[in-house]
Amino acid sequence: MQVRQVRCVRDLSGQDDPEVVNGTHCPLPIPEVYVPCPIQICTTEWILGNYSECSTTCGTGTQNRTVICMSTVINGHRYLVSPSACTYPAPETMRKCHVADCPHQGRVISIESENSVNIQLRKSKKLKVVIGGEVKLIPGTTLIVQCPVKNYPKKLVYWSAGYRLIPLIGRVKSTIGGLKIMNADPDRDSGLYTCTAGDKRANIIVSFLREDDPQWSQYKSWTQHSRSPNKKSKENESTDPKLLSYEGELQKDPSDPSDPLTYMLGLWSQCTAVCGSSGEITRNVTCSRMSPKMVTLVPEEECQKAGLVKPETTSLCGQNCATWHHGQWSECQAKCGQYGVKTRALTCAWEAGEAVSTSACPADSKPASFKKCRSPACTKNCVDKSKRCGFARTIKVCRYLYFRQLCCASCMNDTSSWKKYKTRRKEK
Repeated sequence: MQVRQVRCVRDLSGQDDPEVVNGTHCPLPIPEVYVPCPIQICTTEWILGNYSECSTTCGTGTQNRTVICMSTVINGHRYLVSPSACTYPAPETMRKCHVADCPHQGRVISIESENSVNIQLRKSKKLKVVIGGEVKLIPGTTLIVQCPVKNYPKKLVYWSAGYRLIPLIGRVKSTIGGLKIMNADPDRDSGLYTCTAGDKRANIIVSFLREDDPQWSQYKSWTQHSRSPNKKSKENESTDPKLLSYEGELQKDPSDPSDPLTYMLGLWSQCTAVCGSSGEITRNVTCSRMSPKMVTLVPEEECQKAGLVKPETTSLCGQNCATWHHGQWSECQAKCGQYGVKTRALTCAWEAGEAVSTSACPADSKPASFKKCRSPACTKNCVDKSKRCGFARTIKVCRYLYFRQLCCASCMNDTSSWKKYKTRRKEK
């Protein structure tokens, strides 16, 4: 568009600066202020910036530059236009660069981690493990986690816990030898730790054993079999080599340093059968490596490679039935002519007859152990004085005082008449 200024002026001859007046004084129409100008055919080209410095100081890196599409010179100016206005593809904005070879250039970096679970068996000042899997600690132990790397400088390896880098000093610190946690505390030190070497990473989970852990008794039972054979003591000499686990079932002696692999057997579960049927019991069978301080749960393949035969993990079982058994009723515990209770003994026993706890028998089928009763009528000073007293209840004369005194024993057995008599006496 082309633009010009349009004003309404008073024409005063001889004056260089005419007087501007209101537009209503000038005749219509008002001349055009904006008019289109001829379209100019624009040509474009890619403008290339300079490459940046290499992103690395050694090895292979990258360099970047700016690439924009601009018009050619028009009236002494260039204009930024859309990249789609440039007719040919844009040049590259990034290229590889190489300043110098790194010390480990050409060699593959690797971290030799272990996929295992390490369980501390007894209290000790220091415990050393290799990164990978999980370690279960006794609180207060100093833990050292090694991170063996290949083709990478050890001093460049760093450790982190979550997104937090571990410093080189302090109670929890990163050292050339690995990660060190002194006096490990469950509240502060539980979690995931990561070892990083170049572009390689390996993790280990640190957790703690608790006294209320159901497996704690199982772990403690292993401590008697984790003693070093090189240390002679009376306790070692008296240990029975056959008692090698909490169930007495290890395939090999863990004190043998030449072959520490063995199968660790868990406790059998409860039988799945119900009363009078068959079911099965199960247990955990774990390939393990024993040491004086800890047991390491390793993948099943290691025991298979060593030629060990895996014990059974399931077995058939049956469930015997327990039923209620009761004795004879006792005598009625009440005075003559009064109401009381009778009792009898109850026992819960297996079908074989062995007595067991009452919890083994079903509560909904438990028989009564007592019931209401009435003792025989009192006979002292209460006898029939007539031979015809046997008809007293039949003809219903026990309600009269004369017949009650005449036929005391017979009227005592007439429950309905006797109750009516007692009721009347209370009312009187």
